[in-house]
Amino acid sequence: MKNTTRFMRLLLLALVSTSLVLSCDPDDVNPADEIIGTWDVTNLSSVNCTDPDDNTANLITCVNEFGFEICGSATLVIDADGNFTTNFVTVITDLATNQSQTETESETSTYSIDGNKITICFDGDCETAIYTINGTTLTLSNDGPSSDGCESTISGTKR
Repeated sequence: MKNTTRFMRLLLLALVSTSLVLSCDPDDVNPADEIIGTWDVTNLSSVNCTDPDDNTANLITCVNEFGFEICGSATLVIDADGNFTTNFVTVITDLATNQSQTETESETSTYSIDGNKITICFDGDCETAIYTINGTTLTLSNDGPSSDGCESTISGTKR
C-alpha cells in the first residue's frame, strides 16, 4: 500500500509537471527575435522608379562590362542590441589579365521593430520597411514608394 501511494504521488507529480510545461504561454516567444542573425543577401532590386535608369534587376550577381567582371555580394547582420550592419563586397576582375581587386564596405545603423515593420536609422536618416520571414528567408520591402518612386526589395537567407 505504501509503494502504491508513493507511485500515485510520483505519477500525479509527473502529470502536473507535464501539464505545466505544455501550458507555457507562447507569448513568451517574441516573433521579432527571428530576424536576429546573419543574412546572406540573395536579391537586391528596385522597380517602378521615377527615373528608369534607377531600376535594377538584381545587384547581387556578376556582370561583364568593358572587359571586367564585377561581382557583388552583401550580408545583413542584425543583433539583439538594436544594431543593423550591412556588409558589401565587390570583386572586380580584369578579364584580360585575370587579376582581381576586392572592395569592401560596411555600414552600421540602428533598428527598431513594430509588428511587421522595421525602422532602420543611419546618421539621423530613418527608413521603414515591411519585413517577412518565411523559413530561412528574410524579405525587406519599402513601406510604400520612396522619394524617387522606387519600390525596393532585399531578400536574404539566414546562415
